[in-house]
Amino acid sequence: MTNKLTLTEQEELFAKDCKLINLKYEYNGYTGDERWAIITELSVKELWEKYPLVIERYSPFVHLSIAQGEVIDDANRNEDKYAKRSSRTLDCYGYDDEMSSQFHKELAIMFDDPFERAEEERLEQEREELRQCEIRKARIALSMLQPLQREEKRIQKDKCDGIKTEARYTTIDELFDLWANMKRGLKNNTFENYKYMYNTFVRPVIGSKRISTLKKSDIKKYYNYLVDERNLKPSTIDNIHTVLHQVLQIAVDDDFIRNNPSDNVLRELKKAHCFQSEKRRALTKLEQELFLNFMKTHPVYEHWYPVFSYLSC
Repeated sequence: MTNKLTLTEQEELFAKDCKLINLKYEYNGYTGDERWAIITELSVKELWEKYPLVIERYSPFVHLSIAQGEVIDDANRNEDKYAKRSSRTLDCYGYDDEMSSQFHKELAIMFDDPFERAEEERLEQEREELRQCEIRKARIALSMLQPLQREEKRIQKDKCDGIKTEARYTTIDELFDLWANMKRGLKNNTFENYKYMYNTFVRPVIGSKRISTLKKSDIKKYYNYLVDERNLKPSTIDNIHTVLHQVLQIAVDDDFIRNNPSDNVLRELKKAHCFQSEKRRALTKLEQELFLNFMKTHPVYEHWYPVFSYLSC
């Protein structure tokens, strides 16, 4: 759905929902590709849907939850507290200018103040805690960068290939319902058989699976399950494959996925399990005569006799 808000309107709403962090300003020495971090309760998909003009300006970015943002705020408050405490320990002469002892000889006297030493130890402990906090922040940021970069590359590739974004959430069941509504040209018995096969064998096992995550190996595992655990005959699996392949082909035709993951899987299954077609033979002349006599004299089936008699001619 297209967002009709202007850039100014999106910026105002974005400022209420999100908080920005300039990573290169906040973390000295940061060299990542992402310049901004966005702290928000919204997902990445919701950000793109609500504020596409704003998000485009800050992409690529690191997406942080509210809980992660609170960790960063706590670290910043500790750093500010440390800076204020440090400023209160400086005296009017300024020990850091390296010239105080030249003009104030009394400062050159060595004196080991236990209170000052304790304060220095306390400050050193705070500095170490702050350093450890910075390390944890960096690890959190780095742990989030890799999956985000992979996701960004996948989205860019999908855009280049024309793959629709809604495919990420479409399930096999939803595609089957679409196929069933559009299917024409089948006899009613055939169509009902297809629906029975899907609802009985496909829907309970893999129907809820998203097609964006469906792989050829998933279809292989499913067919092996039908053979090994459900003990289905090859003809039944053929019918299931016929329906499933057509359903997944809709996803290919509608640019939800690139390839049909069920292509050639049934052929490979038959080779792996050494399926053989059952040979059929015609009735002998004697067998035909026995069958027709049975039909002719049976009170239940005698009305079928003319049909089979005609076929045997």
